[in-house]
Amino acid sequence: MRVKGNGAAAITSGMLGLALMISQAFAFAAFASEAAVSYDQASGRVQLTNGRLELRVETRNGLNPTTLRDTRAGTAYADSDYVWPGGGRPALSSPPEILQSAGGAASVRFRAQLGSLGITQLFSTRPDIADAISETVTVANTGSNRLATADFRIGFAKTVREGDTWTRDADGE
Repeated sequence: MRVKGNGAAAITSGMLGLALMISQAFAFAAFASEAAVSYDQASGRVQLTNGRLELRVETRNGLNPTTLRDTRAGTAYADSDYVWPGGGRPALSSPPEILQSAGGAASVRFRAQLGSLGITQLFSTRPDIADAISETVTVANTGSNRLATADFRIGFAKTVREGDTWTRDADGE
């Protein structure tokens, strides 16, 4: 697929296939709790929690959501560098935008640039859905040239083997 010019429209998952996680929700058990979001500017780490789910995003060396885990069970759903096109990391265009509502919702929005790709990544929670964090990624061609996106991949990464051994999260134990 090719995208031309200063397209204001976002590239959608239908255009890019299953590798692009446009709206990925991680929902689990059912107890209500308030979400929380924090940003440590010195380390560049953002942390978003909702119930038993914890998301960590590293920003010091580019936009890199590295960890998504269940804090009670210890299960890691993502534990490696986030996958971006070309293997690079988008450079933040501005500091993370953090919103925490009195009603219990929390979100963090990142705006970044990777070559001629303008990227907005939003992680959010809803007060009526415990143990869930939603991700929305919008990608736009900010350059004037067409982009070949046949091998375009984006998303969380999980280590499933260490040498000849399956990791604890991958073998079901």
